Amino acid sequence: MDLNTVSGVNIGIFFMVESVLIIACRFLAAHLSDRLGKGPVFSYSFLVILVAVFLMSEINTLMVMVICAILFGTGSALCSPALSAFVADSSEPSARGTVFSFFSGAFDIGVIIAGVILGFIADMAGIRNMFMITAVSGFICLVLFVLFIKKGRKKSLIWALCIKKRSGH
Repeated sequence: MDLNTVSGVNIGIFFMVESVLIIACRFLAAHLSDRLGKGPVFSYSFLVILVAVFLMSEINTLMVMVICAILFGTGSALCSPALSAFVADSSEPSARGTVFSFFSGAFDIGVIIAGVILGFIADMAGIRNMFMITAVSGFICLVLFVLFIKKGRKKSLIWALCIKKRSGH
């Protein structure tokens, strides 16, 4: 069944719910990556995004679409600040402007390239399969990130997956 023919599903509702969640979560979780660790917040929020993308292949009702929007909005709201904070922490203060410019440009180029590639995949395999392929390839990228973001596999796994213990407050 084509997503355009699912009764009761208006894509505008998806974007509205996603946007509301992004705004709400950013206010509620402003310092989450500082408290829990940038690696775990990024890794787990990216996993939430991947679950949402996979579920997009299964949209057949308004409820499934709203659940996808909630997951995607929440994951996006947490993932982006954690990744930006990691980039900031990993760069010299005097070079942060250049680093963030490169980071933003590379991200935008990735969005453009992904759009073209995913368009071809959707044309060849269908939009539902495109979402599944995207989720699986994203999961492979997440595994590689978790394994290789730091030197040494154990250090990388701990940094990316282990939530920091909160210091006494």
